[in-house]
Amino acid sequence: NRTTIISLLIAFCVVSTAIADNPEGLLVSVDELKTKLGESQPGDSNVRLVDVRPRDAYDAGHLPKAVHVDVNDWKSLGLSEGGLHNKSAWSDRVGTLGVTTDTAVIIYGGHPTSATRVWWTLKYLGVKQVAILDGGWTAWTQADAPVTQDPPHVSTVEFTPDFQENRLAEMGDVQSMLKKKTATVIDTRSTAEYTGTRGP
Repeated sequence: NRTTIISLLIAFCVVSTAIADNPEGLLVSVDELKTKLGESQPGDSNVRLVDVRPRDAYDAGHLPKAVHVDVNDWKSLGLSEGGLHNKSAWSDRVGTLGVTTDTAVIIYGGHPTSATRVWWTLKYLGVKQVAILDGGWTAWTQADAPVTQDPPHVSTVEFTPDFQENRLAEMGDVQSMLKKKTATVIDTRSTAEYTGTRGP
């Protein structure tokens, strides 16, 4: 719906700006991640790697211990009516990844849009430590870092979303801010979508 679409457009603008500024902790380099993996113990649940590439790419090879997220499924839920407030649905999706609000999560993929979507969603759901692998899958493989086809052994945990409402601007919020002239809305769609020559 229009409310959720505008909310997500604003959220992704914030994420893109944050990545450009590269605040401490948002991006993790390949070398930093290799060190983290070397220091972790088998079955360590304090760090969770999340692969947001298509499933067939994940099955062909992924980072050791990485779990897969179906980005299209998360996108569909987020864009559905009330989807960004659906505690039960997000509890199921995140809990199956073995992630709690205290888990350190590192996301990587082949396209920054997918990685930032999942980054924002997890932060909105209350996960405190979420980072993105700088350069994603391409940087990892170019560094000849280890990959595997073995699926990780991950136990489902109880995840309770702690919605961070300050990260979400809905239709009423946007209309109010525009009326008061307290915010600028940035449209991140393509030129064709912006001009109306092509639909969303």
